[in-house]
Amino acid sequence: MQGVGFRAFARSTAIRLGLAGWVRNLSSGNIECTVAGAADAVDAYLAEMRQGPASASVKQIIMLTPPANPELPSPFTILK
Repeated sequence: MQGVGFRAFARSTAIRLGLAGWVRNLSSGNIECTVAGAADAVDAYLAEMRQGPASASVKQIIMLTPPANPELPSPFTILK
């Protein structure tokens, strides 16, 4: 869901956990993000994304395995 500060929440969480990557809104109203970093940090990130910011309603997280060694921005970035 857009308009609830989810991208900023995703970015601040990723930066706090030392993750690289990006987040963006999709025209469908969904959010898409890609993260990379230590496995425990990625797990912590996913746990926080399942909750989302206070005003969000997270209904589903779909995880896909990205290509090996993707080049991701660091620090974590919000894409337009």
